[in-house]
Parts: sequence; C-alpha cells; structure tokens
Amino acid sequence: MGCVSMTKILFTKSVALGNDFIILDARETDLSLTGEQICKLANRRYGVGCDQLILLLPPQNQHAHVRAKFFNADGSESGACGNGARCAARLIMEEENLEEVFIQTQGALCQAKWAKEKKGDGKQISITIGMPHFAWNHIPLASPEALRDVSYNTIASFCVNVGNPHAVFFVGDVDAVPLASIGPQIENHQAFPEKINVGFAQIVNAGTVRLRVWERGAGYTMACGTGACAAAVAAIHQKLVSSASRAPLRVIQEGGELLVDWQEGQPITMIGPAQITFSGEIDIL
Repeated sequence: MGCVSMTKILFTKSVALGNDFIILDARETDLSLTGEQICKLANRRYGVGCDQLILLLPPQNQHAHVRAKFFNADGSESGACGNGARCAARLIMEEENLEEVFIQTQGALCQAKWAKEKKGDGKQISITIGMPHFAWNHIPLASPEALRDVSYNTIASFCVNVGNPHAVFFVGDVDAVPLASIGPQIENHQAFPEKINVGFAQIVNAGTVRLRVWERGAGYTMACGTGACAAAVAAIHQKLVSSASRAPLRVIQEGGELLVDWQEGQPITMIGPAQITFSGEIDIL
C-alpha cells in the first residue's frame, strides 16, 4: 500500500480592506508550489483560504529588501497586487524594525513606508507601484482595434496596465452592475489574450470614486489595490475628477477606502491599511 507524502508549510495570514492573503516566506528555504497546491491553500473549506497568495523570495534587485510573487486563488500568477504588497511590506517592516522597505515585483520596484503614526492596528502604509501603461501592446490587447467589441451597456472601457491589466468602466451606479455575470465575460473576452481585471467605477464627486472589481483569477473581492489605482488613473487621465489640488483621490470599495495619488509622468502612490491576522502551519500534498 503506497504512502502519501505531505509537506508542512508555515504561513502568515494577512488582510487589507477585506482582501485577504497567505504569505509564504521562501527567502531562506527553497519552496516551490504547483498551481494545484496554491488552489488547495487558497480554498476556504479545505485550506487556509485567501484571495491571493504571496511568495517572498530573495531579491534580484540590489536595492530591494525582498522579491514578491503574487498568485491568484486559481493558481495563476499575477504581475502585481497593491493590497498584498502593503501586507508584505508591513510584515517585513515590523520584523526588521524598518521605516521603509523596497519590494521587487514582476514589473516594478515598490517603495513602502509608514504613512501615519504606527500605534495600534490602524496602521496606514504608503506604497508606490510603478508607472501606468496605456499602449495596447502593454496592456496587452489582442490588437489595436480589439476594444471595439468590448463594452457594457454601450459604455466603452478604459484600459491601463498598472502592474497587471485592468479594464475600467465608468457607470452611474456601481451597485446596479451584475458583476457576477458580466465580470467573467469581460475577464475572458478574446480582446484580452492574458485575461483582464474588470472594474466598474462611479464618480461621487471631484475627489471621490466608488469601485467594484472582478479580479482576474480570483473573482469578486472586497477590495483591489491595483484596481483602485487603475480607476484613479483612468478618472484623472480622462479628466473626470479634479487633480488640481494634488490631493489624493479617495477610492471607496466594499472593504474600505484607499487613497491614490498620481500625475502624468509619475509613478502611482497608494495609501491604505494592512493587518497581520495570524500565523500557522498546514499540511498539503
């Protein structure tokens, strides 16, 4: 009778605005997970449960403290994760008693630091996530004309890559959007060869946007950091909000509020909370 080999994995669970993460530290130990194992860890009935998994690795950039890889709940890799990067930053800053930390992601070197006073669990972290990209082949789209067939109730999308690809639709009422049905249709549309994150945004006033996001590989989440950045960039770029005061734009999601600061030619900065909730270990096949 054969034996089933089990692997014991240490993990840290973290959350940012209801967007939850499993953080695995592979800076000093070799840790390689299959997509199936990631799915098992992310499963809320049979695993720890998360929207995304974060793998911390030794940096390849000499200026970085750590390299982070992000994986969706379906096992696929994501190029960036704003909420997850803040959670990773908090973990490292507290472990090493640092005031700031540089995190190497797939496409950027992210600078994170404490944004407000550091007492209690309401810590705010400011993090830069790199430059937005608007060219069709950087998003990427299947072709320059691919968006002609992508719309919601005749509303065209605004596409931008902020470390991963996002399609943003500005609507009058985000609560009226049937996100569970329309989200996966747009995510898997043939216009997007690498699939896409789908955001529906509502302009509340000159400095505030409401947002709901269907995340590529994860589905609906209570908050999406890169989604908030994409919505803010889209609103500012199209002059739907006022950026004259240089005050950060408030992006409100079900899980809470993020502040996003961006101006043309500059990297995007996001400010929001991040909590470490618990640690443990789990056996996986």
